[in-house]
Amino acid sequence: FDFFLCSHFGIQGTSRPAHYYVVWDDSNFTADEIQKLSYYLCHTYARCARSVSIPAPVYYAHLAAFRAKDHIMSKVNVSSSGSDSSGGSGDNVATSQYVEAVRVLDDMRTSMYFV
Repeated sequence: FDFFLCSHFGIQGTSRPAHYYVVWDDSNFTADEIQKLSYYLCHTYARCARSVSIPAPVYYAHLAAFRAKDHIMSKVNVSSSGSDSSGGSGDNVATSQYVEAVRVLDDMRTSMYFV
């Protein structure tokens, strides 16, 4: 099923509903429970004292992805022209470089350092 949710009050009329698709539900929530959970999570974003348009975990995933991109760009030699490897062991080296570039230190794993 799908639903629209307008979870925040728009400043100067800028509120916009978000369209959600429930593809799979392992928790066996009812439609009302999923909608309530989505709504409540829109009020838990740490960077804003007001509610936001989409649930906070979505924003946090976005922030973590941007942080990972910055780590990759600073530690891995990424060419903008595309991949020039012909396969084989070169792919494994590149993969290990990416894994190392985004590895989170053990003492930071339990904190939301990207916020």
